[in-house]
Amino acid sequence: MSSGVSGLQITAGVMHLSGDYTHATVARHLAVVETGEATEVERIDLSGLGRVDSSMLGFLLAFKRRAVACQRPLDIVSWPPGLVELARLYGVRELF
Repeated sequence: MSSGVSGLQITAGVMHLSGDYTHATVARHLAVVETGEATEVERIDLSGLGRVDSSMLGFLLAFKRRAVACQRPLDIVSWPPGLVELARLYGVRELF
C-alpha cells in the first residue's frame, strides 16, 4: 500500500507510480511529460497508487497525448477502481 507521498520511477519503458496523486502533487510529476524525460515509456503501472483525484486523469491524458503525438503505444495497467469511476464520470475512459 502507498505511503501517501507520491513517487514516479521509470524502468525499462515502464513508469511505476506510487502514493497519492492529487491536485497537490500531480503538477511536479507533469514536468516529466513536459521535459520529455519519459519519451520511452510504453506502460504506466498504477498498482502502487494511493489516493487519487481528477488531477490524475489530467496526468494520464498528458502522457496519452504525448504517446499519440509520437506514434508510440501506451498501455496503462492496474487501474484503481476509484480512478476508473472518475474516468467514466468525465467521459474519458475510452481514450485509454
